[in-house]
Amino acid sequence: MDIYREQILEHYTQPHHQGDIKNPTHRAVAVNPLCGDQIEIFLTIKNKRIQEIKHQANGCIITKATASIICDLADQQSTQKILKFTAKDLIKQLKTPLSSSRQQCALVVLTALQDAIRKPKKS
Repeated sequence: MDIYREQILEHYTQPHHQGDIKNPTHRAVAVNPLCGDQIEIFLTIKNKRIQEIKHQANGCIITKATASIICDLADQQSTQKILKFTAKDLIKQLKTPLSSSRQQCALVVLTALQDAIRKPKKS
């Protein structure tokens, strides 16, 4: 197994930032319509910076590993930086080739994260 696939497996079996935030300022859910994978992202944002990030991912190894990886990347970052993050940037971070259908499993996570930033949770 190559080192990059090992990275995916490690994030899948020992995900970072898994769980929820008791009182998030932002929250979003996204579903991959092709396979039903679902991701929920919880954020605490202050001064346009992600102070805390958590996720609940239900789906395949790619979705769950991507949730862990992208939460590591987004933690403590500016919201503007994360909103500029593209699908190509995400696939590059995974460091392993993915078929187009597997790319959708990863991209659902980015969709949820960017949607959460754009939509503050209503009190």
